[in-house]
Amino acid sequence: MLPILSAEQMALADAHTIGNEPIASIDLMERAASACVTHLLAAFPGAGWLIVCGPGNNGGDGLAIARLLSAEGRRVQVFQPNWEHLSKDCAINMQRAKEAGVSVTSDPAACERNGPIVLVDCLFGTGLNRPLDGIARGTVQWMQATRLPIVSIDMPSGLFCEDNSVNDPEAIIKAELTLTLACHKLALLLPEGMDHAGRVVRVPIGLDRTFVRGLGSPFSCTELSDLKELVLPRPRSGHKGTFGHLLLLAGSEGMAGAAVLAASAAARSGCGLVSARTPRAVLSAVQTNVPVAMVSSDPDPVCLTELPDLSRATALAIGPGIGKDKRTALLVEACIERASLPMVLDADALNLLAGQPRPAGAIPPGTVITPHPGEFDRLAGPSMSGYQRLQRAIFWAKERAARWS
Repeated sequence: MLPILSAEQMALADAHTIGNEPIASIDLMERAASACVTHLLAAFPGAGWLIVCGPGNNGGDGLAIARLLSAEGRRVQVFQPNWEHLSKDCAINMQRAKEAGVSVTSDPAACERNGPIVLVDCLFGTGLNRPLDGIARGTVQWMQATRLPIVSIDMPSGLFCEDNSVNDPEAIIKAELTLTLACHKLALLLPEGMDHAGRVVRVPIGLDRTFVRGLGSPFSCTELSDLKELVLPRPRSGHKGTFGHLLLLAGSEGMAGAAVLAASAAARSGCGLVSARTPRAVLSAVQTNVPVAMVSSDPDPVCLTELPDLSRATALAIGPGIGKDKRTALLVEACIERASLPMVLDADALNLLAGQPRPAGAIPPGTVITPHPGEFDRLAGPSMSGYQRLQRAIFWAKERAARWS
C-alpha cells in the first residue's frame, strides 16, 4: 500500500529527503522536473509547450521543466505573471531558464497558442488553503480560456490537497492529465478533485519510502503488488468445491437485472460455486442468463421473505435489487444475526439497515459494505462533499470497532 500524504506530510517527506539523502532542495526540484519531462514527452511527443509558472516551488518545477524541454530541442515558452515575490528555488530556476535561452513573458497576449501546443500548469501545488483570487484566479481563468490541453504538475492549481468543501470550483484548473509527485494526494481521489485532475499519474521522485510509510497516514492507495498478494494460488488438483461457495440473496419483481449481474460477477470472480436465492419472478432470468449458478426460489413471487439454508455456504452476499419490503427487511436482519460467514452487504440491504436506530452496530466485524454516496448518507448521515463523507466513514468505522472490541 502506498501512503496518501497530506500537504504537511509531503513537506516533512521533502525535508527528510533533503536532510538525510542528503540532497539540496534545488537538486530535488531538478530530479522531479526531469521525471516529469520524461512523462510529458511520452504523452505528447510532437507538441510545443506553454508553461505557466507560479511564484513558489511549483513554479520552480515549471521553470526547470521548461529548461529541460528546451534542452531536448522542443519549442517552449514560459508565462509567469508579475508576482511580487518568488521562492528561493523558483528564483534560481528563473535565472537558469533565462540563461538557457528559454522565452519568458509576463504578457499573456505574447504567449504562442498556434499549432499543437500543450499548456503545463505549474501555478500552485499542495500548499494552498484558501480559494484563489486576484492575479492567481485570473490566470487560472485565462489558462482555461486558451482551450489548450492542460497538464498539471503535482496538483491542478487551485485545488486544496485534502478538503475542498469550501473551495471555489471556478478557481480550479481542469486538467487533462495530472503528474502528481511522489505520492497520491487525497483530493485527487475524491469526487471534488477527480474532474479537475483528469488522468492522474504518480511520478516517483526518490523520497525515502520507509520515512513516508512511517508518517502514519490513515489513507493509502492500493498498488498492483498488493492485489497480487490477495490472489491465492489455485492447486492443480482443485475443483469447484475447493474454491468456496457463495450464497447470493438478490432480486425482486422488476429488479431481475441486479440479481443477474451480481450472480454473473460472482461466478467470474473465481467462486467455485454460486447459489442464487431469488423470488420466483426472478428465478428464470438468473437461470437463463447465468447457467453456471444454482438457483433456488423464495416462496414469494415478488420479494425475498424466508431465510435460506446457510449451512453449505462459505460466504454470503445480500442486497442487489432486493427492494424494501418489510418482510425482506426482517430477512436481512435474520441473516446478519445468524450468519457467521464472511459477508458483503450491498444496495437495498444497506438501505434497509439505514432504517435502524444504530445501523453501524448491526454490521458484524469483517463485513464488506459497498455503498454508493446516497446509500452511505442514509447509513451515516448527509455529507456535503466526498471529504466529509470520508471523515464520517472513519468515525463510523471507529464507532463500530469500539462496539465489537
